[in-house]
Amino acid sequence: MTTERTSQLRVLALVMLPIALFLERGVYYQFRAAFAVRAIDAGATSKEFGAVLAIGIWVGVGGYVVGGLLSLVRGHLACLIGLGIAMLGYLLMSVAPSGWAAATLLVSFGAGCTTLGFYAAVARACSTFGQRVGGVALLLVASNIGGFIGPLGATATRVSPWLAYVGLLPVLLSVLLAAVDWWMASTWERTHLREETSVNWAHAAGVTAACIAVAALTAPIDEVAGSALFQAIAKGGGPPSLYAVGTLVTVVGALVGSLALGLTGLVAPRALPPAPVFGSGLLCAGLGGGIGAAGGALGITAALWVATFFGGLGTTLVDILLLAFVASALSRRYVGLGLLVYFAVSRAVGGVLFGLSSASPDAGTVLGALCAGGTLLLGVVVLVLSKVLSAWLVKEPEAEPTSA
Repeated sequence: MTTERTSQLRVLALVMLPIALFLERGVYYQFRAAFAVRAIDAGATSKEFGAVLAIGIWVGVGGYVVGGLLSLVRGHLACLIGLGIAMLGYLLMSVAPSGWAAATLLVSFGAGCTTLGFYAAVARACSTFGQRVGGVALLLVASNIGGFIGPLGATATRVSPWLAYVGLLPVLLSVLLAAVDWWMASTWERTHLREETSVNWAHAAGVTAACIAVAALTAPIDEVAGSALFQAIAKGGGPPSLYAVGTLVTVVGALVGSLALGLTGLVAPRALPPAPVFGSGLLCAGLGGGIGAAGGALGITAALWVATFFGGLGTTLVDILLLAFVASALSRRYVGLGLLVYFAVSRAVGGVLFGLSSASPDAGTVLGALCAGGTLLLGVVVLVLSKVLSAWLVKEPEAEPTSA
């Protein structure tokens, strides 16, 4: 197989997998929005609905664990099994709306398994840190667009239940795209991929632990800023359309960051300096968190709008690079294992911190301010030590494929 053929397979993987994730995320967020509507229709109280969502966070963590184990065999296997489990949840919601609780848990588990599978599959399709940054960024672009468009169909599925069945068609197409890419990846790896070098497990563990710590530090920033904005809109008696605008502001910030890194990583992967870009993302996230904490404490709604944009932009830049750091510290065979640990631990810690911030508005403001300050300080440290950190963070053990 020629090098040109290998490049074509990589390009196709970076096209099909984001499209598949876009389709899956659109349906996921559509049905996630519909869950609340169906729960209310079924007579559920807000306490019951909140309890199911809280349990769903930990069920999703279980999905990440199962997805990581499946990705040791093949990342696409986690995609396909996760999509199948999520589809059971969608069908249950369509057939028996009163089963919204079971459907929520099924979809949460399937989404965790599927998400990890997509990231593992993209990481295996790329061979350098810059390419992985570009691939992960494309997945986040697809996820954010699907996440914004998906909820628009939630009301329609309530009015016309048959539309819920039509909404499953994108999931079926997502399964087809993932299956085709699985076949292509298997062909490429059998005929082209050289034997990988051994993994430096001490280095991989250190990088993964550092990335988990940073993810836990930055996790509350975007959530706290968004929650403060929605609370300010509610207190001000604004129209419901303002909630959609607030979500759009967050999505736009995330899209700006993911598109910038995606284009840079794919067009000029070796020109992407790891630590300086990482430090800039931390400063941006810390800035958004600081503005959000100040705006929430002082009641300045305009500051919350700015914080929502910069929080979405900064946390997206940081998330993309953290995933690329973890993936680059491991070989293709074990990349799913690293992502399993990263997702499971960081999501669990993030869920605990978000629960603390949701306990009261004051607690959320204090937590947001502390995380923002720590993120700003860390961003400065990363920029000052950029040369040393770049050499430590990016040590890719796998060999670059060559033509057979």
